[in-house]
Amino acid sequence: MGCALKPAELLQQTLAIEATLGRLRTSNRNGPRTLDIDLLFWEGGTVDTPELTLPHPRWMERGFVTVPLRHLLQAPALASTTVWDWLRREVPLAPAGEDGLRAWHGSTPWRPTPG
Repeated sequence: MGCALKPAELLQQTLAIEATLGRLRTSNRNGPRTLDIDLLFWEGGTVDTPELTLPHPRWMERGFVTVPLRHLLQAPALASTTVWDWLRREVPLAPAGEDGLRAWHGSTPWRPTPG
């Protein structure tokens, strides 16, 4: 399991996907946006460049990241991979609250909204 792309290449691909789906980047990095694809981790360790920091510097503050990670890290594909041991140790330390998490009931480009 993993990605054949290097982190910088993966970042370029995600930026292209965002652009294709209508994301317009503005000078307000934290402003409203139609789509935001974050790269959170890299199996190869850390990245620290002006364009990309991995692990994502605020991953631990976001329930929409930590709550699913609690489940994903138990999946056989990740649970048996020692490269993620450090993450299995960190995730339980992150806040477990689900504040700000809610089910999305709108349409998505990949799946029609149930009728």
